[in-house]
Amino acid sequence: MEINIKSYLKKAKRKIIFRKYEAELFNKDFTIISNNCWGGHVYQDLELNYKSPFVGMFLYSRCYLKLLKNLEYYLRQELKFTTSSIYEEANEKRKKTYYPIAMLDDIELHMLHYKNEEEALAKWNRRKSRMNMDNMFVKMNATQKIDVETIKKFDDLPYRNKVIFTEKLYPEIESAIHIENMNTNKEMNHYMKYFDVVKWINNGKKETKR
Repeated sequence: MEINIKSYLKKAKRKIIFRKYEAELFNKDFTIISNNCWGGHVYQDLELNYKSPFVGMFLYSRCYLKLLKNLEYYLRQELKFTTSSIYEEANEKRKKTYYPIAMLDDIELHMLHYKNEEEALAKWNRRKSRMNMDNMFVKMNATQKIDVETIKKFDDLPYRNKVIFTEKLYPEIESAIHIENMNTNKEMNHYMKYFDVVKWINNGKKETKR
């Protein structure tokens, strides 16, 4: 019971904090494309409907960059499912905790927070229909596994509004947002300490808080 109370109080405090940011947000018809669950957290924190199908999932960097290079093509593809991944790490992970893997042509979507293929497909189609392709915000995270060449490839993509969260400082990378000792908790739950997402969505300003 004590754990539940602590969890409830944390959520209540977070909700109060984000009411301020919600009030400041005037650009509310936007689509976030992210290589992990971060975009979904932003919609939840600002109490907005998901206007992106790229929530509750993650993509490996190779697939993600390929997706972003030809986004309109991949969004026209029918979502299909596969029983195994080209990434051995994912196959090992799914032995412990099952989740569906969807395919857009040769792109893998790891539907981490979906119970089954039916749920994943229904929510993908519904959320894809809400996308605003004229008001997109693209985000990637770069852990220690991702090399600087991959970061540069992301930075070179022709998206006006893009950011990449990095563990190291990259002053030469225009879209880089440095999160010291970055981990999943910092990125998902404490990102506003490092990056003003509301200013980014409102006017495209990439403003750090460090």
